[in-house]
Amino acid sequence: MRLRLTVHRARLAGRDHRVLRPAAPLRRLSLRPAGGWYLLRCTDAAELMRVAALWQMAARSRHSLVHLPLRSAPEPPPEPAGAPPPLPPLDLLLCHHSLGFPASRWKRLRARLGPGRPHTADTGTRMPEEYRRHPQGWVPPPGDRDPLDLSVHADTLVVAGSALAFHRGGAVFLGAAVRGPARVREPGGPGHLTTALHPLDGLIRRPVTPGILVHYFAPG
Repeated sequence: MRLRLTVHRARLAGRDHRVLRPAAPLRRLSLRPAGGWYLLRCTDAAELMRVAALWQMAARSRHSLVHLPLRSAPEPPPEPAGAPPPLPPLDLLLCHHSLGFPASRWKRLRARLGPGRPHTADTGTRMPEEYRRHPQGWVPPPGDRDPLDLSVHADTLVVAGSALAFHRGGAVFLGAAVRGPARVREPGGPGHLTTALHPLDGLIRRPVTPGILVHYFAPG
């Protein structure tokens, strides 16, 4: 899948950093802490597909940080009726663990980023074909020891892991993007699809952090 990105560079603590962002904003996504989880809600399957591709980009670009500025989404999904007041939204930052990037430095690095330059990248995979390989998302083999690490700094959920871990995490978003539209159209169905990057599935390091819930539903 080809992605339109902006490439940003900044120097911090004697080191040069490269940050990739989607060129077009992700308009219909929100990411917030909710009920002990990080809840990503979306009303646009195409945008979930872009999120999956950006996870693949993080797997391939181990020398770059991938930043999804979700706090400024122009059309975030509405909160459910009767829900408690929402917590402040979060951005998402993906970084290969070999970078050794301290998440606590993200606020200072973000402040130094300029407008960036346009760039088109290829994730190296065809997303629908990838879904057919993993139609129910990725299920780790017994004894797998390659989870993702989550932390929150500067209003950003920072996810660090290996290329394989990002590939596996991206499969969850890809599955939601492919299955979600059919699920919301099911007669008498729930009208939404919920899936997760779950500590019990081996995708998130446990028991330190909760997982990420992905909730796709029809707009309106």
